[in-house]
This record gives sequence, structure tokens and C-alpha cells, in this order.
Amino acid sequence: MVAAISKAGLGTGAAFLSNVTWETLEKLDADFAQTGAHLTYLDGCLEIMAPFSEEHEESRNTLDQLLEIYMRTKDIRFYGRGSTTLGMK
Repeated sequence: MVAAISKAGLGTGAAFLSNVTWETLEKLDADFAQTGAHLTYLDGCLEIMAPFSEEHEESRNTLDQLLEIYMRTKDIRFYGRGSTTLGMK
């Protein structure tokens, strides 16, 4: 595998890799499984993000609940998706 690391992610808690094969992604996913890191993959490009902090999760959860209450009150159709990772060979 030839991987290029983008400097855009330096200092942000994220790393960006290109030319990552599906097989390499599967190996990295297994390696990072217990770390809480978030992997996002599309067309050979991989972003690895550090786990979110408790403060982030609490704020996100509160915002999710407020938006859901608002949409239900206004009878707005919505679909909660959470954090989804999709991939295809």
C-alpha cells in the first residue's frame, strides 16, 4: 500500500490517507476496533479521527434531543441515522 498523509489533518485529531485498499481498510478497522477511533472510507481515501470526548458526546446528544422534540412538535418527518459507516467493494 502506498499512502499519502495529508497535512490538512495535522493538529485536528484526524489523519487523511489516500490509495488505501479495501483489504487494508478491513485490517485497520480491526486494529482500531477497541480504540474508539472513527474510520471513514470512500474510493481509496481514508480518514481516521480520534475518539470524541465526553463533552462532545453530551453536547451532541442534547442537540439531537432538542431537534427531535422540535421536529415532532412541528410534525416534520425526519430520520435519525446516528454514525453510519457504509462501504462497498
